[in-house]
Amino acid sequence: MHANLLRRIIENVEIPTAVARGIKINPVNKLIVVSVCCLLASCASIPGGTPSRWDFPGRGYSISSSAEQAHLVASMKPCIDFARAAFPEVLNRFENGLPEGAELKAIVFDDEEYTSQVTVWTLDGNLIHGRMTRVHTINGKLYAPGDNISIDKSDVVDWYIIYPDRPAEGNMIGKYLLLKQDGLAAGVCDPDDIEFQRFRFFAQDYSFAPPGTDGWEMRTPQEGQDMLMLEKGPGPNELNTLSSTRYKFPPINSVRELVDTTRGFMEYVPENPDRYTLIEHEIAPFKQEETILLDFNRLAMCVVSRQVIADKQAVLLESGDIGTLIRETQTLVCVHPTETDRAVVVNYSHRYQPGNRDPGFDRKARRVFDSIAFKTRN
Repeated sequence: MHANLLRRIIENVEIPTAVARGIKINPVNKLIVVSVCCLLASCASIPGGTPSRWDFPGRGYSISSSAEQAHLVASMKPCIDFARAAFPEVLNRFENGLPEGAELKAIVFDDEEYTSQVTVWTLDGNLIHGRMTRVHTINGKLYAPGDNISIDKSDVVDWYIIYPDRPAEGNMIGKYLLLKQDGLAAGVCDPDDIEFQRFRFFAQDYSFAPPGTDGWEMRTPQEGQDMLMLEKGPGPNELNTLSSTRYKFPPINSVRELVDTTRGFMEYVPENPDRYTLIEHEIAPFKQEETILLDFNRLAMCVVSRQVIADKQAVLLESGDIGTLIRETQTLVCVHPTETDRAVVVNYSHRYQPGNRDPGFDRKARRVFDSIAFKTRN
Protein backbone atom coordinates (compact mmCIF):
# COMPACT_ATOMS: atom_id res chain seq x y z
CA MET A 1 0.00 0.00 0.00
CA HIS A 2 1.36 3.42 -0.90
CA ALA A 3 2.41 5.60 2.01
CA ASN A 4 0.12 8.51 1.03
CA LEU A 5 -2.90 6.24 0.83
CA LEU A 6 -2.05 4.68 4.18
CA ARG A 7 -1.67 8.14 5.72
CA ARG A 8 -5.09 9.23 4.40
CA ILE A 9 -6.75 6.11 5.82
CA ILE A 10 -5.27 6.73 9.26
CA GLU A 11 -6.01 10.46 9.31
CA ASN A 12 -9.63 10.00 8.20
CA VAL A 13 -10.53 7.54 10.95
CA GLU A 14 -12.48 9.30 13.66
CA ILE A 15 -11.47 8.15 17.15
CA PRO A 16 -13.94 9.36 19.78
CA THR A 17 -14.19 8.40 23.46
CA ALA A 18 -12.34 5.22 24.36
CA VAL A 19 -10.00 5.00 21.39
CA ALA A 20 -6.57 6.19 22.33
CA ARG A 21 -6.21 9.34 20.22
CA GLY A 22 -3.27 10.33 22.36
CA ILE A 23 -1.39 7.05 21.97
CA LYS A 24 1.58 6.80 19.63
CA ILE A 25 1.59 3.82 17.33
CA ASN A 26 4.63 2.62 15.42
CA PRO A 27 4.11 4.46 12.08
CA VAL A 28 5.38 1.54 9.99
CA ASN A 29 2.45 -0.60 11.08
CA LYS A 30 -0.35 1.83 11.96
CA LEU A 31 -2.76 0.04 9.65
CA ILE A 32 -2.75 -2.98 11.98
CA VAL A 33 -4.80 -1.07 14.55
CA VAL A 34 -6.98 0.96 12.20
CA SER A 35 -9.59 -1.81 12.37
CA VAL A 36 -9.92 -1.38 16.12
CA CYS A 37 -10.24 2.38 15.80
CA CYS A 38 -12.86 2.12 13.08
CA LEU A 39 -14.98 -0.30 15.05
CA LEU A 40 -15.01 1.80 18.17
CA ALA A 41 -15.95 4.82 16.10
CA SER A 42 -18.89 3.01 14.46
CA CYS A 43 -17.64 4.44 11.17
CA ALA A 44 -18.97 1.82 8.76
CA SER A 45 -22.27 1.80 6.93
CA ILE A 46 -25.33 -0.39 7.39
CA PRO A 47 -25.38 -3.71 5.45
CA GLY A 48 -26.66 -3.45 1.89
CA GLY A 49 -28.37 -5.76 -0.59
CA THR A 50 -27.77 -9.28 -1.87
CA PRO A 51 -25.24 -10.77 -2.06
CA SER A 52 -24.87 -9.80 1.57
CA ARG A 53 -21.74 -9.34 3.66
CA TRP A 54 -22.80 -12.49 5.51
CA ASP A 55 -22.45 -14.54 2.33
CA PHE A 56 -19.62 -16.94 1.50
CA PRO A 57 -16.76 -15.71 -0.72
CA GLY A 58 -16.38 -16.89 -4.30
CA ARG A 59 -13.55 -19.33 -3.69
CA GLY A 60 -12.79 -21.79 -6.47
CA TYR A 61 -12.40 -25.51 -5.82
CA SER A 62 -10.17 -27.24 -8.35
CA ILE A 63 -10.70 -30.88 -9.34
CA SER A 64 -7.81 -32.78 -10.91
CA SER A 65 -9.74 -35.68 -12.50
CA SER A 66 -13.20 -37.12 -13.20
CA ALA A 67 -12.47 -39.80 -10.58
CA GLU A 68 -11.86 -37.13 -7.94
CA GLN A 69 -15.07 -35.37 -8.96
CA ALA A 70 -17.06 -38.61 -8.66
CA HIS A 71 -15.57 -39.26 -5.21
CA LEU A 72 -16.39 -35.69 -4.13
CA VAL A 73 -20.02 -36.00 -5.29
CA ALA A 74 -20.35 -39.30 -3.39
CA SER A 75 -18.97 -37.57 -0.27
CA MET A 76 -21.72 -34.94 -0.58
CA LYS A 77 -24.58 -37.47 -0.52
CA PRO A 78 -25.50 -37.22 3.21
CA CYS A 79 -25.86 -33.45 2.89
CA ILE A 80 -27.72 -33.75 -0.41
CA ASP A 81 -30.21 -36.13 1.21
CA PHE A 82 -30.61 -33.73 4.14
CA ALA A 83 -31.16 -30.73 1.84
CA ARG A 84 -33.66 -32.56 -0.36
CA ALA A 85 -35.71 -33.59 2.66
CA ALA A 86 -35.98 -29.95 3.76
CA PHE A 87 -36.60 -28.49 0.29
CA PRO A 88 -40.44 -28.86 0.16
CA GLU A 89 -40.77 -26.79 3.34
CA VAL A 90 -38.34 -24.23 1.91
CA LEU A 91 -40.51 -23.90 -1.21
CA ASN A 92 -43.58 -23.36 0.99
CA ARG A 93 -41.76 -20.53 2.74
CA PHE A 94 -40.83 -19.06 -0.63
CA GLU A 95 -44.43 -19.12 -1.84
CA ASN A 96 -45.64 -17.51 1.39
CA GLY A 97 -43.06 -14.74 0.97
CA LEU A 98 -39.47 -14.50 2.20
CA PRO A 99 -38.29 -11.42 4.15
CA GLU A 100 -37.55 -8.33 2.09
CA GLY A 101 -34.24 -8.58 0.28
CA ALA A 102 -33.94 -12.37 0.68
CA GLU A 103 -33.30 -14.64 -2.33
CA LEU A 104 -33.86 -18.37 -2.79
CA LYS A 105 -31.42 -20.25 -4.98
CA ALA A 106 -31.93 -23.83 -6.11
CA ILE A 107 -28.69 -25.78 -6.56
CA VAL A 108 -28.38 -28.46 -9.24
CA PHE A 109 -25.52 -30.36 -10.88
CA ASP A 110 -24.49 -29.34 -14.38
CA ASP A 111 -23.45 -31.85 -17.04
CA GLU A 112 -20.00 -32.25 -15.45
CA GLU A 113 -21.50 -32.68 -11.98
CA TYR A 114 -20.36 -29.29 -10.79
CA THR A 115 -22.87 -27.35 -8.71
CA SER A 116 -24.78 -24.53 -10.38
CA GLN A 117 -27.20 -22.07 -8.78
CA VAL A 118 -30.54 -20.91 -10.12
CA THR A 119 -32.15 -17.81 -8.60
CA VAL A 120 -35.77 -18.89 -8.11
CA TRP A 121 -38.48 -16.67 -9.59
CA THR A 122 -41.67 -18.74 -9.81
CA LEU A 123 -42.97 -22.27 -9.27
CA ASP A 124 -45.17 -24.18 -11.73
CA GLY A 125 -46.03 -27.67 -10.53
CA ASN A 126 -42.78 -29.61 -10.50
CA LEU A 127 -40.95 -26.90 -12.46
CA ILE A 128 -38.84 -24.15 -10.94
CA HIS A 129 -38.37 -21.09 -13.14
CA GLY A 130 -35.48 -18.73 -12.56
CA ARG A 131 -32.21 -17.44 -13.93
CA MET A 132 -28.66 -18.73 -13.99
CA THR A 133 -26.03 -17.10 -11.83
CA ARG A 134 -22.94 -18.38 -13.72
CA VAL A 135 -21.93 -20.09 -16.96
CA HIS A 136 -22.94 -23.78 -16.98
CA THR A 137 -23.98 -26.46 -19.44
CA ILE A 138 -27.13 -28.28 -18.32
CA ASN A 139 -28.74 -31.05 -20.38
CA GLY A 140 -26.50 -30.12 -23.30
CA LYS A 141 -27.48 -26.44 -23.34
CA LEU A 142 -25.02 -23.67 -22.48
CA TYR A 143 -26.36 -21.02 -20.10
CA ALA A 144 -24.78 -17.66 -19.32
CA PRO A 145 -25.34 -15.57 -16.16
CA GLY A 146 -28.83 -14.06 -16.25
CA ASP A 147 -30.26 -16.60 -18.73
CA ASN A 148 -33.72 -17.92 -17.98
CA ILE A 149 -33.91 -21.60 -17.09
CA SER A 150 -36.51 -24.12 -15.89
CA ILE A 151 -35.46 -27.08 -13.75
CA ASP A 152 -37.36 -29.97 -12.21
CA LYS A 153 -37.72 -30.11 -8.45
CA SER A 154 -36.31 -33.63 -8.48
CA ASP A 155 -33.01 -32.32 -9.89
CA VAL A 156 -32.37 -30.02 -6.92
CA VAL A 157 -29.51 -31.25 -4.72
CA ASP A 158 -29.27 -28.27 -2.36
CA TRP A 159 -30.84 -24.87 -1.70
CA TYR A 160 -29.65 -21.50 -0.48
CA ILE A 161 -31.51 -18.58 1.12
CA ILE A 162 -29.40 -15.42 1.20
CA TYR A 163 -30.40 -12.57 3.52
CA PRO A 164 -29.01 -9.01 3.42
CA ASP A 165 -28.71 -8.72 7.21
CA ARG A 166 -27.98 -12.18 8.64
CA PRO A 167 -26.22 -15.45 7.79
CA ALA A 168 -27.61 -17.51 4.93
CA GLU A 169 -29.49 -20.76 5.29
CA GLY A 170 -28.67 -23.92 3.37
CA ASN A 171 -25.91 -24.30 0.77
CA MET A 172 -24.47 -27.23 2.68
CA ILE A 173 -22.52 -28.39 -0.36
CA GLY A 174 -20.88 -24.99 -0.77
CA LYS A 175 -19.98 -24.79 2.90
CA TYR A 176 -18.66 -28.37 2.81
CA LEU A 177 -16.24 -27.42 0.03
CA LEU A 178 -15.07 -24.39 2.01
CA LEU A 179 -14.56 -26.54 5.11
CA LYS A 180 -12.55 -29.04 3.09
CA GLN A 181 -10.33 -26.25 1.80
CA ASP A 182 -9.61 -25.12 5.37
CA GLY A 183 -8.91 -28.61 6.69
CA LEU A 184 -12.09 -28.75 8.77
CA ALA A 185 -13.90 -31.57 6.94
CA ALA A 186 -11.74 -34.64 6.46
CA GLY A 187 -14.53 -37.12 5.68
CA VAL A 188 -17.95 -37.14 4.05
CA CYS A 189 -20.34 -34.22 4.42
CA ASP A 190 -22.00 -34.53 7.84
CA PRO A 191 -25.21 -32.50 8.38
CA ASP A 192 -24.79 -32.86 12.15
CA ASP A 193 -21.29 -31.33 12.20
CA ILE A 194 -21.12 -28.25 14.44
CA GLU A 195 -19.83 -26.25 11.47
CA PHE A 196 -23.29 -26.50 9.89
CA GLN A 197 -24.91 -25.22 13.08
CA ARG A 198 -22.87 -22.03 13.44
CA PHE A 199 -21.65 -19.13 11.32
CA ARG A 200 -18.05 -19.22 10.13
CA PHE A 201 -16.50 -16.27 8.33
CA PHE A 202 -14.51 -17.35 5.27
CA ALA A 203 -11.93 -15.01 3.78
CA GLN A 204 -9.96 -15.96 0.67
CA ASP A 205 -7.33 -18.01 2.50
CA TYR A 206 -8.45 -18.35 6.14
CA SER A 207 -11.58 -18.62 8.27
CA PHE A 208 -12.79 -18.36 11.86
CA ALA A 209 -16.04 -18.51 13.84
CA PRO A 210 -17.20 -15.26 15.52
CA PRO A 211 -18.59 -15.49 19.08
CA GLY A 212 -22.14 -15.47 17.68
CA THR A 213 -24.47 -13.70 15.26
CA ASP A 214 -27.42 -12.51 17.37
CA GLY A 215 -26.90 -8.85 18.12
CA TRP A 216 -23.87 -8.57 15.84
CA GLU A 217 -23.95 -6.33 12.76
CA MET A 218 -21.74 -6.96 9.76
CA ARG A 219 -20.35 -3.57 8.75
CA THR A 220 -18.54 -2.33 5.66
CA PRO A 221 -14.83 -3.12 6.18
CA GLN A 222 -12.25 -0.37 6.00
CA GLU A 223 -9.92 -0.52 3.02
CA GLY A 224 -7.64 -3.51 3.42
CA GLN A 225 -9.87 -5.29 5.93
CA ASP A 226 -11.60 -8.60 5.21
CA MET A 227 -14.34 -8.40 7.84
CA LEU A 228 -15.82 -5.99 10.38
CA MET A 229 -18.51 -6.81 12.99
CA LEU A 230 -19.99 -4.77 15.83
CA GLU A 231 -22.15 -5.63 18.86
CA LYS A 232 -23.71 -3.20 21.32
CA GLY A 233 -23.23 -4.57 24.84
CA PRO A 234 -25.77 -4.39 27.69
CA GLY A 235 -23.84 -1.84 29.75
CA PRO A 236 -23.66 1.92 29.17
CA ASN A 237 -21.29 2.79 26.29
CA GLU A 238 -20.40 -0.90 26.00
CA LEU A 239 -19.29 -1.99 22.53
CA ASN A 240 -17.75 -5.20 21.24
CA THR A 241 -15.94 -5.26 17.92
CA LEU A 242 -14.39 -7.94 15.75
CA SER A 243 -12.30 -7.52 12.61
CA SER A 244 -9.80 -9.43 10.51
CA THR A 245 -7.12 -8.38 8.05
CA ARG A 246 -4.21 -9.85 6.10
CA TYR A 247 -0.83 -8.17 5.97
CA LYS A 248 2.46 -8.52 4.17
CA PHE A 249 5.01 -9.64 6.74
CA PRO A 250 8.79 -9.96 6.84
CA PRO A 251 10.12 -13.53 6.94
CA ILE A 252 9.38 -15.06 10.34
CA ASN A 253 11.37 -18.12 11.37
CA SER A 254 10.24 -18.66 14.95
CA VAL A 255 7.52 -17.78 17.44
CA ARG A 256 10.09 -15.67 19.28
CA GLU A 257 10.61 -13.56 16.14
CA LEU A 258 6.83 -13.25 15.75
CA VAL A 259 6.52 -12.03 19.36
CA ASP A 260 9.23 -9.41 18.77
CA THR A 261 7.73 -8.26 15.44
CA THR A 262 4.24 -8.00 16.95
CA ARG A 263 5.57 -6.01 19.90
CA GLY A 264 7.24 -3.62 17.45
CA PHE A 265 4.06 -2.60 15.67
CA MET A 266 1.75 -2.71 18.69
CA GLU A 267 3.80 -0.63 21.07
CA TYR A 268 1.81 2.26 22.59
CA VAL A 269 3.45 5.44 23.91
CA PRO A 270 0.93 7.94 25.32
CA GLU A 271 1.26 11.47 23.97
CA ASN A 272 -1.03 12.65 26.75
CA PRO A 273 -0.34 10.53 29.85
CA ASP A 274 -2.74 12.67 31.91
CA ARG A 275 -5.57 11.39 29.73
CA TYR A 276 -4.53 7.93 28.57
CA THR A 277 -3.16 5.13 30.71
CA LEU A 278 -1.79 1.89 29.36
CA ILE A 279 -2.92 -0.53 32.06
CA GLU A 280 -1.67 -3.74 30.52
CA HIS A 281 0.15 -4.96 27.41
CA GLU A 282 1.47 -8.48 27.03
CA ILE A 283 2.29 -10.67 24.03
CA ALA A 284 2.47 -14.43 24.34
CA PRO A 285 2.67 -17.45 22.00
CA PHE A 286 -0.68 -19.01 21.12
CA LYS A 287 -1.46 -22.67 20.54
CA GLN A 288 -4.79 -23.89 19.25
CA GLU A 289 -6.73 -26.52 21.13
CA GLU A 290 -6.37 -30.12 20.03
CA THR A 291 -9.94 -30.10 18.66
CA ILE A 292 -8.73 -28.84 15.27
CA LEU A 293 -9.05 -31.81 12.90
CA LEU A 294 -5.89 -31.52 10.84
CA ASP A 295 -2.38 -30.78 12.04
CA PHE A 296 -1.94 -28.29 9.17
CA ASN A 297 -3.81 -25.55 11.02
CA ARG A 298 -1.72 -26.09 14.14
CA LEU A 299 1.45 -25.51 12.13
CA ALA A 300 0.73 -21.79 11.93
CA MET A 301 2.91 -19.66 14.20
CA CYS A 302 0.56 -17.48 16.25
CA VAL A 303 0.79 -15.00 19.12
CA VAL A 304 -1.82 -13.08 21.09
CA SER A 305 -1.42 -9.44 22.12
CA ARG A 306 -3.52 -8.27 25.08
CA GLN A 307 -3.92 -4.54 25.73
CA VAL A 308 -5.97 -2.56 28.23
CA ILE A 309 -6.08 1.22 27.78
CA ALA A 310 -8.05 3.73 29.89
CA ASP A 311 -9.27 7.05 28.51
CA LYS A 312 -9.87 9.25 31.57
CA GLN A 313 -11.36 12.18 29.63
CA ALA A 314 -13.77 10.38 27.32
CA VAL A 315 -17.03 11.94 26.25
CA LEU A 316 -19.53 9.28 27.27
CA LEU A 317 -21.68 8.61 24.22
CA GLU A 318 -24.98 7.98 26.00
CA SER A 319 -24.90 10.84 28.53
CA GLY A 320 -22.53 13.35 26.97
CA ASP A 321 -20.67 13.63 30.29
CA ILE A 322 -16.91 13.38 30.71
CA GLY A 323 -15.80 10.12 32.29
CA THR A 324 -13.55 7.08 31.95
CA LEU A 325 -13.84 4.44 29.28
CA ILE A 326 -11.66 1.37 29.04
CA ARG A 327 -10.76 -0.40 25.82
CA GLU A 328 -9.56 -3.97 26.15
CA THR A 329 -8.28 -5.61 22.97
CA GLN A 330 -7.04 -9.09 22.21
CA THR A 331 -5.28 -9.50 18.88
CA LEU A 332 -4.37 -12.83 17.28
CA VAL A 333 -1.47 -12.62 14.83
CA CYS A 334 -0.75 -15.75 12.78
CA VAL A 335 1.75 -16.37 10.01
CA HIS A 336 -0.02 -18.40 7.32
CA PRO A 337 1.40 -21.98 7.32
CA THR A 338 2.20 -21.98 3.59
CA GLU A 339 2.13 -18.30 2.59
CA THR A 340 4.81 -17.44 5.12
CA ASP A 341 5.10 -13.83 3.96
CA ARG A 342 1.47 -13.26 4.98
CA ALA A 343 0.02 -12.69 8.43
CA VAL A 344 -3.62 -12.96 9.46
CA VAL A 345 -4.63 -10.52 12.19
CA VAL A 346 -7.89 -10.93 14.14
CA ASN A 347 -8.87 -8.11 16.54
CA TYR A 348 -11.49 -8.67 19.25
CA SER A 349 -12.14 -5.52 21.29
CA HIS A 350 -14.33 -4.73 24.31
CA ARG A 351 -15.12 -1.13 25.34
CA TYR A 352 -16.77 -0.47 28.69
CA GLN A 353 -17.07 1.85 31.66
CA PRO A 354 -15.27 0.82 34.86
CA GLY A 355 -17.22 -1.86 36.70
CA ASN A 356 -19.01 -3.06 33.56
CA ARG A 357 -16.41 -5.41 32.07
CA ASP A 358 -17.88 -8.49 30.42
CA PRO A 359 -16.60 -11.40 32.57
CA GLY A 360 -16.85 -13.68 29.53
CA PHE A 361 -14.63 -11.55 27.28
CA ASP A 362 -11.51 -13.71 27.67
CA ARG A 363 -13.48 -16.91 27.06
CA LYS A 364 -15.16 -15.50 23.94
CA ALA A 365 -11.86 -14.25 22.50
CA ARG A 366 -10.25 -17.63 23.12
CA ARG A 367 -13.12 -19.41 21.36
CA VAL A 368 -12.76 -17.14 18.32
CA PHE A 369 -8.99 -17.61 18.19
CA ASP A 370 -9.25 -21.39 18.64
CA SER A 371 -11.46 -21.58 15.54
CA ILE A 372 -8.85 -20.05 13.19
CA ALA A 373 -8.16 -22.24 10.15
CA PHE A 374 -6.16 -21.73 6.97
CA LYS A 375 -6.89 -22.66 3.38
CA THR A 376 -5.03 -25.86 2.53
CA ARG A 377 -5.93 -26.36 -1.12
CA ASN A 378 -7.51 -24.64 -4.13
